[in-house]
Amino acid sequence: MRPAELLTAFWMAGIRRLILDCFAPDSCIASTAIGVAVLRELKLAARPLTCRLIGYNAAYVDWLDAQADRWGTMPTEEEARALLANGAQSIAVGFDDGRMEQTKWAGHLLLAVDPQEGFGYLVDLSADQANRPAKGIVIEGPQVLPIPATAWPGIARGETMAVSRREDGSALVYFIVPEDNSYEVAHDWKRRRRFRPLVGRIVQGMRLVHARKAVL
Repeated sequence: MRPAELLTAFWMAGIRRLILDCFAPDSCIASTAIGVAVLRELKLAARPLTCRLIGYNAAYVDWLDAQADRWGTMPTEEEARALLANGAQSIAVGFDDGRMEQTKWAGHLLLAVDPQEGFGYLVDLSADQANRPAKGIVIEGPQVLPIPATAWPGIARGETMAVSRREDGSALVYFIVPEDNSYEVAHDWKRRRRFRPLVGRIVQGMRLVHARKAVL
C-alpha cells in the first residue's frame, strides 16, 4: 500500500475504536506506539513526535484570520474577554498549566511519516481528546495532516506550526517539539511490546480494507 492508502485505511479499519477498547481517550503515548508499530509492520517508516495542540472553534479562527501574525500566539486579557463574549473558544492539549497530575505526562504525542511522493504526514491518533462539542470543536477519529515536502523540514524541526483547517471552520494547530523525548519514561511507552496482539488485529483489518478496495 502507498502512504496515502495506508493512512486512509487507519479510519476504515476502526483503529481508534480498537484502541479505545483498551485505553482512555487521553492515551496519546499508547496510541502513537501502536500506530508506529502498525505502519512499520506494513513497511512504512514512522516515528513519534512530541507536540502541543490547540483546537480553535470557527469564531476563533475568524478572529485569527482577521489579525496579522496572531496564529500561535496568546491573546491579551482584553482580547480574551472580547473573544469569549463573541463565542470564540479554544482547547489546549499537551501544555502544563501547573494543575496537571504528577502521574500525567506534560505533552502530546503523534506519529510522523517522513515525505514520500511529495508529502509527509502527521498522524494524531488521539486527537479526539480535544473533542469539545460545547465549544464548537468536534473531533472524531484520527487526524491525518498531509504536509508538502517543501514545508516538512520547518514543521518537523518545530520552526513553523502545522495548521489543519476543518470543514466546519474550526482548526487544529500543532507545535512540534522535536527534541522532547520525555515520553520514553512513561509506562505506556515502556510496555509497548505488550501491544503486539492489538497491533496484529489492526494490521489484519487494514489489509482487509485494502483488499476490499482493490476488488471494488
